[in-house]
Amino acid sequence: MIYIIGYMGSGKTTIASELSNILKLPHIDTDKEIQKKTNYTINEIFKKFDVIYFRKKEKEILTSIKGNKIVSTGGGLPIYSDNMKYIKKNGISIYLKTPIQILHNRLKKSSDNRPLIQNIKNSDLKKFINKQIKQREYFYKQANYILETKDLSKEEILRKINSFLCSC
Repeated sequence: MIYIIGYMGSGKTTIASELSNILKLPHIDTDKEIQKKTNYTINEIFKKFDVIYFRKKEKEILTSIKGNKIVSTGGGLPIYSDNMKYIKKNGISIYLKTPIQILHNRLKKSSDNRPLIQNIKNSDLKKFINKQIKQREYFYKQANYILETKDLSKEEILRKINSFLCSC
């Protein structure tokens, strides 16, 4: 199992999908699986239920994935419920470490689809991202590999991941 972790907007789903095509392995996106299982969008889950319900569903999905797959996780998944310990035990993890400015530029364009930042003003968004990354970095840095994505194209990121996997 290969787990792609990182903050929202870091490119986890995009990179995992491309990696899936290259390695000819199935790609599982935990957020999409939660939506399939619950028949609700992530936004609807956060409105109808609460974050605890969502985190329980994340854990259920994470522990139900079997076989050799590429898994893109939600940004908060590694920090809850010993999920990072589970990830480390069951596969190789790669942290897509993306600079705050790049995350800010990406997320300000898609905040409507992201419940954690939906109600945050653009002027406060960078501060919010910075604070959350400081809280989450301890868990993200437990990944087997940390990939600094600054100034890297998608192709360069995939090449670096491939070199990580070849050295295992």
